Amino acid sequence: MVDTPETDPIEPARKRPASPSGERAPRTVFTLSEEETIEFGHALARGLQGGELVLLEGELGLGKTAFVRGVAAGLGVLPEDVSSPSFTLIQEYPGGRLNVFHVDLYRLDSPEEIS
Repeated sequence: MVDTPETDPIEPARKRPASPSGERAPRTVFTLSEEETIEFGHALARGLQGGELVLLEGELGLGKTAFVRGVAAGLGVLPEDVSSPSFTLIQEYPGGRLNVFHVDLYRLDSPEEIS
């Protein structure tokens, strides 16, 4: 579940308070199963308008790709088309309401390797 279950779990970032510097505070969400993780991704997708950047951090096997599967499904992409980009670095999932770019940077040793 999300860390604030009494509120809408997908409150858009533009409605969340900004820090004094104007930046939005990161949001931590906890789910207890792969199904909840997928459902959260699906719910988050409803509020996406295009151009957002969602960063996921965690060890292998923690559900990052399951979350992306949920986001993709929420945007109209077949969830079974979503796979980990572990060996391709970037997977693009077009065809939904918005395109999804799933980038996996865990194998990179430095930011310079991105370009």
